Order: sequence, then structure tokens, then C-alpha cells
Amino acid sequence: MQPIMINTIVMLGEEGLDQATFVKRLAQAGPVIGGVEIRQELLPQDEFARKAFFLELLETGTQKNWQLFYSVPQSLFTATGLNPLLENWLAEAAAFGAVSVKVNIGEVAGIKAVHPQELTNLLSNYQLQLTIENDQTEANGRLQPVTEALADVTAASLPVGYTFDVGNWLVMGEDLQQAFTKLQQQTTVLHLKNVASNRQTTLLDDGSVAWRDYLLAKVPVILEYPMAFTEIAGEVAKTRNALSENK
Repeated sequence: MQPIMINTIVMLGEEGLDQATFVKRLAQAGPVIGGVEIRQELLPQDEFARKAFFLELLETGTQKNWQLFYSVPQSLFTATGLNPLLENWLAEAAAFGAVSVKVNIGEVAGIKAVHPQELTNLLSNYQLQLTIENDQTEANGRLQPVTEALADVTAASLPVGYTFDVGNWLVMGEDLQQAFTKLQQQTTVLHLKNVASNRQTTLLDDGSVAWRDYLLAKVPVILEYPMAFTEIAGEVAKTRNALSENK
């Protein structure tokens, strides 16, 4: 079954929740989902608390048969190649049994300086997939640099996938349909959200986007927008029904 996952930014639709509590609520009383995407910036700063959370995630993911993804809001590429912190992020992801790590693109010019075998070996050591995303910055959120980055990744045979974020294109004022047409073949993960005319995220059926047009067969779908806990089941059901209709 094509996984439908929840990014923990969803919890911002409720007051007073931290990431650990939110994941526990999802596991105990949430809808049937394929997994959760954990956000690095919402982790505990205390090292002991962070490690304890990783152990809880590992246990929860195993019990629920969830896929766990890791969102790291830092740059993969620097001007001279790979970010030297990449292995730290991979080690964190492996500590809670994640299967995929998403990062920002960073310096597009640095992609050509990366040795493919170096990256392949790193990912193999930690048994992880890696993706880059169109974010909400001028450097990495415009169609031209994202297209250039993916072209360079392909030309260099780097084992890097692509997370297509529906809402980010609109927040950046880009043509969503044009971006989707150009990049859907390279998309390996979909961040799904809808956006109102004021560029604020909404529930799927409340925004300006015909979101069903951007679902892709066999590509994991991650819901990534704040909502009330009681709204999650309905949003997951809408997505599941739309995927079924698209088969």
C-alpha cells in the first residue's frame, strides 16, 4: 500500500504539544498511517532527552510497523562538496530506525565536487535513503536552481532522491503546474499541503490548489501542515481515497 505519513509540523495545530507527546498520541489513538516524519528542529536540545526520544521512536516504529523519515533543515551541499555534518544526521536517523533523510539543497555549485562513491558508502553504512527538497528560500525554492540541482545530481550519478513540496512552490510564487510537469519524474517523496490566496497553509479542501492532481503512483505522501488532532483522520482518509481513485 502506498504510504501516507504525517510530518510532525502537524502538531502546531494544537497548543502545548511537543514532538514526543504528539508521536505518542498518534501511536495510541491516531488514524492508521504508514509512518511519521520527525523534524530535527523540534527535537530536545538536551542530549540525554534526545537519545531517550530516539529509543522511544525506535520502539514505537517497530510496534506500529511505521516507516520513520527524518527532516533536517540544513544544507546537503557546500561550495566544496558534501556538508561535513551529513554523517551526524545519518547517525541520528539510524538511531531511531529511520529509512529516509530529507535535507535542503544548499550550494548547487558544490554538487559537482561530490564523489559519488563517498556518498554511496555513507548511505550504505547507515542503510538510509536521502532526498533534497524545494524549500522556501530564494537559493533553493525557485524552479531554476532546483532543476539545475537535480540535473547535476543525475549527471553525477549521486544516490539522492527528490521531495516535491506542493505548497512551497506557491509560497515562493512559482508556477506549481510547471514545476510538477518538469520534476514529477524525479520525485521520490511528496510533501502534500494546500495553500490559501494569502499563502497560508490550509486543510486539503480549503485551499486554492487542486491537490489531487499532484498525487503520484507509488510515491510516499507526507501531510505537512498544522491541523487539530481531531482533523488528522479526515485528512488521511481524503488522501487515501484520492490515491485509490488515481489507480
